Amino acid sequence: MPAEVALGSEFMAELHLTAQGCAANVVVRDTVPGNASYVRSEPAATVTGNQLSWPIGDLEAGDARDIKVWLKAEQEGMIVNCASVSADPRTCAATRVVRPAIQLTKTAPSEVLVCDPIPMVVVVKNNGSSQLTAVKVNDSLPEGLNSDGKSEVSFDAGNLASGESKEFKFNAMASKTGQYVNKAQATSDQGVKAEASARTVVREPVLTVACAAPDRGFMGRAFTVNFTVSNKGDAAAAATVLEVPVPDGLTVKSASNGGQTSGSKISWDMGSLGTNVEQTVTASFAGEKAGTFQFTPSAKGTCAKQVTASCQTLLVGVPAILFLLWCVFAWWWMAISGSGP
Repeated sequence: MPAEVALGSEFMAELHLTAQGCAANVVVRDTVPGNASYVRSEPAATVTGNQLSWPIGDLEAGDARDIKVWLKAEQEGMIVNCASVSADPRTCAATRVVRPAIQLTKTAPSEVLVCDPIPMVVVVKNNGSSQLTAVKVNDSLPEGLNSDGKSEVSFDAGNLASGESKEFKFNAMASKTGQYVNKAQATSDQGVKAEASARTVVREPVLTVACAAPDRGFMGRAFTVNFTVSNKGDAAAAATVLEVPVPDGLTVKSASNGGQTSGSKISWDMGSLGTNVEQTVTASFAGEKAGTFQFTPSAKGTCAKQVTASCQTLLVGVPAILFLLWCVFAWWWMAISGSGP
C-alpha cells in the first residue's frame, strides 16, 4: 500500500502470493477497512459485505499470484488493510508415460559393377520418448552378397537416449550380377523393432574378341588381320585395351585406329566400350619365312575379364605357288588329253 494518500482519493493495495509447497484449495481473503470503501480488484473478487475473497485453487511449489485491490480513502487517519490465505496440504506423486520407438534407415548405391565393393550404411535412431537399452542391428545379406566372407553382419548399438542415433558402415561384395534387396532389422530390450532395406543392381561388362586372318599369304608380301572387340554385358567396359602379340618371324607394317607397337606386341586403347558395342581394328604383317603363324589377341577392361581368341595364316613362297600351279596344269592337261595322271 502507498505510505500516504489524500482524503477522498483512490489508491491500490497489492497482494503477492507465493506457494512454499504444494497446496490445495487455496483461498485469499481481504477485509475492507472501516475508513475506506471498495472500488474494484484484479482479478475480480467475490464481495460479501466488507469481505473480499479470491478462490485460487491448487498451487505447485513456487507458483505465484498477484492480486490488486483499489480502495477509496473515506476518513482521515490510518487505514490498515489485512489479508489472509488458507489452503489444504497437498502431496503429489507423478508417473511419466513414455513411448518407446526405434527407427532404422539403410542406404546403398543403386548400381555397382561386380568387381566394386558395395558400401552399406545403416543408421539406428531412438525416435521415441524413453531410453532404449541393448539395441542391436542385424543385417542378413541375400544370396550372392557377402561381407568379409560372412552372409550376416551384426552391430551392438548399446543404449540410446531419446533422439540419439548411431551409424554403422560396412562393405559387401557380389559374386554375380543381378538385383539384390538387402534387409536389416533393429531391436531393443523394450520389445520395439524396425526394418529397412536397400536395393542394388550389380552389373558386369562382358568382352568378346575375335580375329580374322587370311588362310594363306605369300612370303615377303604384307597381309591384313582384323581384330574385333565386343561388349556383350550390361555395363560399359571402361579402359578397354586390346593386345596382339606379334608372332615370331613376322613384322608389323601398320596398325589402324592408333594402334601402338611396343616390343613384340601391338596394343589399342579403346576407351570405354558401351553395351552391345563392337570395335574393329586392323594390322598389317609381313614375313620372310614360310610357315603357319598364329595370332592370339586378348582384350580386357575395368571389371571385364580378359578374353582371348586365335586365328592363323599360312605363308608360302612364290616359287612353291608356281610349282603348285604347274602341277595343277599338268594334271589338267593329262586329263583332257586322255593320257591319265
